[in-house]
Amino acid sequence: MVVWTSFIKDDILDWPLEEKDPSSRYFTLKHLLDKDENEKELIDAKRSIIESSYVTKILSKQDESG
Repeated sequence: MVVWTSFIKDDILDWPLEEKDPSSRYFTLKHLLDKDENEKELIDAKRSIIESSYVTKILSKQDESG
């Protein structure tokens, strides 16, 4: 079976895999590179989303009722 990534340039996935954008990294790993939910790289990417400044800022604005 031919893998679709064999048709692209090596560096094309570099920017969506950058750690500065954890959401893009997570979805690229999961949906484009077919990483399994139990793989450390995907687990770390998911954790980075939760710990990102964007998420913590949004969650800090919630009150007890959500």
